[in-house]
Amino acid sequence: MTIPSTVKLIDEAAFYQCAAITEITIPASVDSIASGPFIGSPIEKLAIDDSPNVLKLHTNVDFRGMNSLKTLYIGRNLNYPVTPSIGRTLFWGTVALESLTFGDYVTEIQEATF
Repeated sequence: MTIPSTVKLIDEAAFYQCAAITEITIPASVDSIASGPFIGSPIEKLAIDDSPNVLKLHTNVDFRGMNSLKTLYIGRNLNYPVTPSIGRTLFWGTVALESLTFGDYVTEIQEATF
């Protein structure tokens, strides 16, 4: 599933328990993600498109426990409420992860992110 380029915000629990979603691409147009957008969704492939703009993550946004996630592409910095980098423990527990790629716009990754 590719989110349309007209979308600016992925709201709280937007894809809560969507069993049919196994791949998702977040376009550069999305500038903010609210809490728990993918809880209970068996996403295997997640791509956050390239952008020089930081993607703002609201409090309690994380991708922890995405047990099905195998492929992850991060194309820009993610602003967690405390830091303008990819936040601590943001992807902790992604035990199936086989492929991880960062785009040229990513400039910092905190300790214990994965």
